[in-house]
Amino acid sequence: MVGGLQVASGAMQLGDVQAFIQYSRQFTQPLAQLGSMANLLQSGVASAERVFEQLDEEEQSPEAVGSAPDGGRGQLVFENVSFSYSPDKLLISDLSLVAEPGQTVAIVGRPVLGRRRW
Repeated sequence: MVGGLQVASGAMQLGDVQAFIQYSRQFTQPLAQLGSMANLLQSGVASAERVFEQLDEEEQSPEAVGSAPDGGRGQLVFENVSFSYSPDKLLISDLSLVAEPGQTVAIVGRPVLGRRRW
């Protein structure tokens, strides 16, 4: 604003104001870059802390094969099961499987293109 008033009164030329603005930007640019690098460093340290927390966790031992976690016995049987999140898009149709005691079963993936076969 001061530079604009001085240019309007003829005490200063427009090029002088432009040069002052350019020099002040060049002077503050390294400070802004330093602040940006400090921010990245702080973010990296916080991320490293979370990674090391995970690495320091005690390893969980797998359950013994053949033992049920709640002491239950028997088989789990699914016969002709169908599943969908919405009525118009069936995800699993006519699924039958048997899970023996202590066995872990997972249904993952997606059907082969154009076919709903699991």
